[in-house]
Amino acid sequence: MSSMTSDSLPAHEEHERRFLVDDLTILEGATHQEIKQAYLWAEDGYAVRVRLTHSSDLGEEPHAYLTLKGPRDNHNPYMRYEVEQVIDPAHAEEIIQRAEHVVTKRRYAVIAEGKTFDVDVFTGRNEGLVIAEFEGSPKTVGQMNRPWFTSKEVTQETRYSNDRLAFRPFETWEER
Repeated sequence: MSSMTSDSLPAHEEHERRFLVDDLTILEGATHQEIKQAYLWAEDGYAVRVRLTHSSDLGEEPHAYLTLKGPRDNHNPYMRYEVEQVIDPAHAEEIIQRAEHVVTKRRYAVIAEGKTFDVDVFTGRNEGLVIAEFEGSPKTVGQMNRPWFTSKEVTQETRYSNDRLAFRPFETWEER
């Protein structure tokens, strides 16, 4: 028997859609977290990462996670396997400082069209890239339309995945 999350989804499934953001006014007044992610290994859609988050504007202490991700499901392109484990933030910082493939970004929680989106404003070698993610139940994710503040859906374009951005940053792309 698999464990279930509070919204009755299997505990290790992530259902999401991702979109390029072209109207940054959506971020006005929103608070954000600083996120650093080190990719320790990534191949064929699988990835192992360490994430450190910090919300200084909210006075929160840093949080850290070790995450395993699988490729998108062939039958449901909006679903990926994901499992996270809480780890010590000091250990995460040490790993990130030593890692070669790191993604940095600011994550804003934005409510639009009755849904909460995570809007990632990438920094460092991925500066200029802004992606909105929506996670929810398979039905909600599958039925949603492209949000008004976005220009294009990139859910199935692997070059926009964080693990790919760690190895091939946005600044190196010839065609954007």
